[in-house]
Amino acid sequence: MDQTLIVTYLPSGESSKTRRLLQYFLDHLNGPYQVLDLLDCPPQFLTADRMQAFLKRNYGKQCLTPEEQALVAGSDKYIRLLHEARNLVLAYPMHNFSMPAIIKCFFDAVIIKGETFDILDGEYVGLLTGHRGLALSTSGGIYETTSEWAHFEHCFSLQECLFKFMGYESGVVVPVQGCDELSQEEVEARFQVAFTHLLTIVHGWKEIA
Repeated sequence: MDQTLIVTYLPSGESSKTRRLLQYFLDHLNGPYQVLDLLDCPPQFLTADRMQAFLKRNYGKQCLTPEEQALVAGSDKYIRLLHEARNLVLAYPMHNFSMPAIIKCFFDAVIIKGETFDILDGEYVGLLTGHRGLALSTSGGIYETTSEWAHFEHCFSLQECLFKFMGYESGVVVPVQGCDELSQEEVEARFQVAFTHLLTIVHGWKEIA
């Protein structure tokens, strides 16, 4: 059965609204999954020495020293997990109009030439074709196209771009917006819409597994 990798960043713990989306998804997921909690194993920043190691290996095609291999070992582990999993599911809240820094750091650690993308005939090509991506997120404000705050949205759109760049055959973001602005009844209605969307996605994954 298809393996699913769940990458989470839920700093609010049990009170996290995004956790509610994730739990609903897990309750309906059919198949094995593995959870990578970035609070427990945060990705490493692309420091100067780490960047040089990637340039040496992935662009220069040179062998790394043991010390250099240790610098990129964390990224290599994440990349291996991405390739092994048919499905990637991320769960995180919007922070300050975009994805949390730790989520962006995760993507910086895995979007590496020759690993999740390549350059062929001068064109960027994603290497995770045949894989499916899903992101679950909640936000306090509303950033839909009809909102006066729409131009502040740099979270959901960025996530869709990253899925596409890495070659995911589908990259869907299921958000619940307005958690701090709307009434409890309105927020609950948005959660129910999101649940229906997630159920459709899960059933679609089963049909084309």
